[in-house]
Amino acid sequence: MHTAIEIEIAEEIIRDCAEDAQANNGGYPNMQDSRFWNDMNCWSNFPLAVKIITEEFGHEQVEALVREGYMKGQRKLDNENELEDLRWQKESILSLGELLQYLITEARELPDLDHEFQNNSMFEDWADLPTFGGVAPSDTSEIWSWDETHVLVGSCGEDLEIIPRNEWSGTQ
Repeated sequence: MHTAIEIEIAEEIIRDCAEDAQANNGGYPNMQDSRFWNDMNCWSNFPLAVKIITEEFGHEQVEALVREGYMKGQRKLDNENELEDLRWQKESILSLGELLQYLITEARELPDLDHEFQNNSMFEDWADLPTFGGVAPSDTSEIWSWDETHVLVGSCGEDLEIIPRNEWSGTQ
């Protein structure tokens, strides 16, 4: 009989090994392939962790933990791909309207990313957004970006809008 902490550590080791395997290998694990298990057994703590979980719960639990680890690894890859797409989109922004669409997309998709990926937002706090010509407004405290004739205003991704500069001047 193993202690609860030994079991918890063994479960985490199995998940972590499978997550690393996903990052190195890609694809879903073929648990019927002995090469998969040989690769997994190369991790120093994996064989003991498997032994503990098998003794306590059976080999099916080991396979379930491996699947969890693989899926966690896949989510990380998906998040990395999503961030790469956002970076590519950012580089192609050429106008205030394109910036608005990008920010709306970023605001909608970012909460779905894992926390560590949320911290890698292209504009983070949006303080370094590009501008597209024209003189900077005298007070930019509520303006995210501008061009010669319009300003991008709003408090968050859900209420951003582009309005003519002369209309913004009248609301301050």
